[in-house]
Amino acid sequence: MTLYHVTPDENVRSILKYGLVGRPIWLASRDTVEWALTHLSHLKGIDPLDFTCLEVLVSRAEVHAVGGKVPGRWITWRDIPAHKITVIG
Repeated sequence: MTLYHVTPDENVRSILKYGLVGRPIWLASRDTVEWALTHLSHLKGIDPLDFTCLEVLVSRAEVHAVGGKVPGRWITWRDIPAHKITVIG
């Protein structure tokens, strides 16, 4: 399953070396990436241009859909190794 993780640019080097570690890890469907970017930009007070979108490969069994007003949000409590992560923008 391909999902996406939006993170500040300053985190990318570490993520590509160690993977996404810590819990929870929030992921977004392709249709929800723009919402995630806007949400994180407002939440963290960082310019949207200072974020990177990562493509993440996970098994469906490792993630849980998050309900609520915004569909396409996913969460996992498992670390995601670096070899399953690709920078896409």
